[in-house]
Amino acid sequence: MVAAINRLGLRVVIDVVFNHTFAAGRAEHSVLGQVVPGYFHRLDDLGRVTTSTCCPNTATEHAMMERLILDAVRTWAVAYRVDGFRFDLFGHHPRAQALRIREALDRLTLARDGVDGRAIVLYGEGWEFGEVAGDARFAQATQRGLHGTGIGTFDDRLRDAVRGGNHDGPLREQGVFTGLGLEPNDDDGLDGGVADGRGDAEHRAGERQRAAELTDHVRLGVAGSLADLEIPCHDGVARQGRELIYGGAPTGYTARPQEQVAYVSAHDNETLFDALAAKLPVGTSGEDRVRMQVLALATALFAQGTPSLHAGSELLRSKSLDRDSYRSGDPFNAIDWTGATHRWGVGLPPSEANADRWPQIAALLRRIPAPSQEQVLACRDRVLELAQIRARSPLFGLPTLAAVRRHLRFHLAGPDAPLGVVAWSLHGENRADHDVLLVLNARPGDLDVELAPDAVVPGGAAPGGSSNTGWRLHPILARSADHVVRGASCEPRGAALRLHVPARTVAVFLRAHDQPRHRTPAG
Repeated sequence: MVAAINRLGLRVVIDVVFNHTFAAGRAEHSVLGQVVPGYFHRLDDLGRVTTSTCCPNTATEHAMMERLILDAVRTWAVAYRVDGFRFDLFGHHPRAQALRIREALDRLTLARDGVDGRAIVLYGEGWEFGEVAGDARFAQATQRGLHGTGIGTFDDRLRDAVRGGNHDGPLREQGVFTGLGLEPNDDDGLDGGVADGRGDAEHRAGERQRAAELTDHVRLGVAGSLADLEIPCHDGVARQGRELIYGGAPTGYTARPQEQVAYVSAHDNETLFDALAAKLPVGTSGEDRVRMQVLALATALFAQGTPSLHAGSELLRSKSLDRDSYRSGDPFNAIDWTGATHRWGVGLPPSEANADRWPQIAALLRRIPAPSQEQVLACRDRVLELAQIRARSPLFGLPTLAAVRRHLRFHLAGPDAPLGVVAWSLHGENRADHDVLLVLNARPGDLDVELAPDAVVPGGAAPGGSSNTGWRLHPILARSADHVVRGASCEPRGAALRLHVPARTVAVFLRAHDQPRHRTPAG
């Protein structure tokens, strides 16, 4: 299977779950518990098997459990030639173990083992909870623990700023790309109006303030969530990523961009389409839901870290608001790759993980129509366009903090910045023969704004040309089937640069350098 997929030009990353098993002890389906009773599972102070992962937790810190993990990883790499490993709940593993896994892979060579282990990807879920939290049993392989290792972890900071709320927060809590501060959803009759009882004007002002603050988190996220990167914030103050706060922890947690896995939805919790269905105003049109889906995915696709797209998110995948569908079967999990059918509105999701939200879910499923095949395929085509734009420029996926500092600059930040807009430029210098200007406009109206000539590229002029000439809509977008994005423009206006970006649109502008220049190798 792996070989066949490789022949198609694709690589294979497998999800490995070493942190728990289905059963423990002398249970019928317990394997490790019958090899050496009491050894392979982590026990609490009373000798009971811990279950913070929702299943019996393995004692990953024990020597022979680590040996099992290392042998399994090596077998997958050498015998099956998989291209990467995605570790489930990496925070339940020791940091030192993660480094030993990386070292074991790096030692694999083409000459001896038939694979280049240094090319094998390694990342995981860096969450911190349970009996191991706070390094209680060992220094953990969490987001903070893997800082500086080059091993990636999923960036929930970007996800939550884009969507709003968190994995167990209110279903309808909004974020930067779901209408916060711009399109309130509390008038839909599903939440009982303004929940906190404050005056409407005060409530709206608070939402706008929160939207401005979360926009700082999105900016940092598209820059790789680097702890030591300074970004311009909503209040006019420049702050390092570690100074922004997410749930009591630093928002910026990586040392290198590759340590960020940028995503806005995954197999856990609601799909992106379902999250948008819950958080956008109910009356949002199907066409606008497509546009907001593309905008949200653009934050991951254009981030400096490694983008991760949930399977089917380019097809507006829905699970009818099922937040935990691992036992829901095909009625909720199936993906129709043709776009002819859709899983929105197939029924109320199973009660186990959803019953507390059934009234809201039922109302949303009744009131919001499923997208048409035309809308599904339009979303797919636009997401593929963005993926092609990323693939064609070495300015995405910059390798170091120093490279991000040198090549990336944010715009439209500060107290006067328009809500719902994230804009930044990537200048080529000696790394690329072009500059890129990106504008994500999640506003319900068009964006018309001027940029100062020295704002786009440090030092003003691009190599061989003026600082505000030569910009054009990216060729891929200029021939897009989306007629709206083709109306975006970036033109000189006196000494400034005039931007026009239609409502709910991802616009990417390109400027070629007039003179060939020496290139810096990637990496």
